[in-house]
Amino acid sequence: MPSPMIIGIFEFTMMRTGDGLDMGRISRLFGEYMEKNDVFWAANFAKGEKVTVMRTMPWEDTVTQSEFVEILDYERAEAIIEASDVFAESLCSCRHKKHHNEEKECDIPMGKCSTLGRSADHMIRHNFAREISRTGMLENLAESKEMALVINADNVQDGCGFMCHCCGCCCLALLGISRHGYPNAIVTSSFIAQWDEDTCNGCGACAKACTIDAIEMVQNTVPGTGRKKDPVVDESICLGCGVCALKCNPGSMKLVAREQRVLHPENTFQRIILQSLERGTLQNQLFPEPDNINHQFMRGFVGGVLKLPPVKAALMSDMLRSRFLATIQKGSGH
Repeated sequence: MPSPMIIGIFEFTMMRTGDGLDMGRISRLFGEYMEKNDVFWAANFAKGEKVTVMRTMPWEDTVTQSEFVEILDYERAEAIIEASDVFAESLCSCRHKKHHNEEKECDIPMGKCSTLGRSADHMIRHNFAREISRTGMLENLAESKEMALVINADNVQDGCGFMCHCCGCCCLALLGISRHGYPNAIVTSSFIAQWDEDTCNGCGACAKACTIDAIEMVQNTVPGTGRKKDPVVDESICLGCGVCALKCNPGSMKLVAREQRVLHPENTFQRIILQSLERGTLQNQLFPEPDNINHQFMRGFVGGVLKLPPVKAALMSDMLRSRFLATIQKGSGH
């Protein structure tokens, strides 16, 4: 399978260090391609696509106590770290690019990108990253919590390969939401921000902390509250990360469960199949040989069937999705 732009070509380029690399020119070219216009984002999300490579993880202690039991292990950063055996740390590609383009506005360290398991082993062997201990990984996570960063991880339930420690000014995926207007650039957590009218003092710290500007402070029209402004959460883009709650001194901003739990692919194979099906390219994965006449015919035939709206909708539905994925996975030997 060709490596995607994200997570793939961009990271494996911008994680490099050493002599003989014109990182300034490379950074400028990446910036022009992915930030100067909407071409890259439109190609991936203009049709409302919902399956992507990254998902947001909630900061656990920002979830309301009554719903804390709803957090599953694959939604808990610490649980994922405890279940892994190899860890690596490397340059954050987004901050590295911003640095070379003289656009880095924050003081977040560049060496915070984390990989786990097989991905970490690959990164270490190819000199993209340095190996760290489980303790080092947990310390990095704790530091990111203090800095109120968003944890965006591999969009899978099993075998999570990476965790990104994201700020709103550098992260390309977050900018895909806040600057380019594509809310599905990152899959949300199963939680959403909600504030308590009885304890909120209207300070606006939550709005300032939100990395995608999903909270707006509006004039309070209810007398007797002692607040001049109220926070309004844009539920259409809220990631459910909990960063706003980390900065809320009164503790009035918390994460609550969404009305419907967000479904994440079981593994990387399933994510790729779902992404390809959603974007109308699954036939290219099933019949990949460009010069094979039989493959050419099957790509056209299967592609035409899969692009029929009723077929695609049925296969992506909660009712048939699991059965479809299980059949494809069994047939492929994965």
